[in-house]
Amino acid sequence: MAGLLPFWNTITLFPGISGEEFTFPVHRAHMVMTMIGVSVAVGLLHLNLGYILGFINISKHHGLKHAVLEKGSWMIIELGVLFAALGYFGVISGLTNVGVVILLFGIVMLTMGEGIKGPVELPSLMGNALSYARIIAVGLSSIYIASTINTIAFGMIWADHSKIGLVAIAAIIVFILGHALNTVLSIIAPGLHSLRLQYVEFFGKFYQGGGKKFNPFGYIRKYTEE
Repeated sequence: MAGLLPFWNTITLFPGISGEEFTFPVHRAHMVMTMIGVSVAVGLLHLNLGYILGFINISKHHGLKHAVLEKGSWMIIELGVLFAALGYFGVISGLTNVGVVILLFGIVMLTMGEGIKGPVELPSLMGNALSYARIIAVGLSSIYIASTINTIAFGMIWADHSKIGLVAIAAIIVFILGHALNTVLSIIAPGLHSLRLQYVEFFGKFYQGGGKKFNPFGYIRKYTEE
C-alpha cells in the first residue's frame, strides 16, 4: 500500500482554477479557488435536485404545464447562463448568443409560470449557488484558527526565555483550551451550515408547508383582538 502513495500524490484529476492543479489527496488549504469552484458546482447539483423534486410535485398536483413553467424554467435559465459563460470565456466559440437566447426564453417561461415574482427572484439563483461556498469556508476556518493558536502558544515560549517555566504553563493552557474550542466549533459549524443549506436553499425549491393552524386549548383575550 505504501508503494502506491507516490502515485496517488502525483496523479492529476483535472485542471484547477487560476493555474492550480487538482491532485489527490487534496489538502483543504491548497487550491482554495478550485475548492470554491467545486463547492459551488456541488451546490448547483443540489439545487437542481430540488428543482426536479419541485417539478415532480407540481406536475402531480397542477399538471405538466405548470411544472414546466414554474420549475423547468429555472433549469433552462441555468442552461442559458452556462452556454453564455462558455461562449464568453472562449471555451466553446459561438455559444454566447445561443446562451442569451435560451436565457431570455427561460425568463419568459418563468414570468408565465410565476408572474413578475419570478424575474424578481432571479438574483437569488446566483446567491443560492454561491452560498455553497460556505462548505470550503468552514473547512478553511478551522485550519487558520488552529494555526493562530499554534502561533500564539509557541510565540509565548519563544518570546521570553527568562520566565520559561511560567510562560510554558500558560502556553500549554492556551494551546489546550484553544484547540478544544476549535474542535467544538469544527463539530458544530459543519452541522449548522449544512442544515442551513438544506432548509433555505434546497427545501425552498420544492417544499411547501401545510397542516393546520395552531389553535390553543383556550385563552381569554383582555387587551388584544383577533
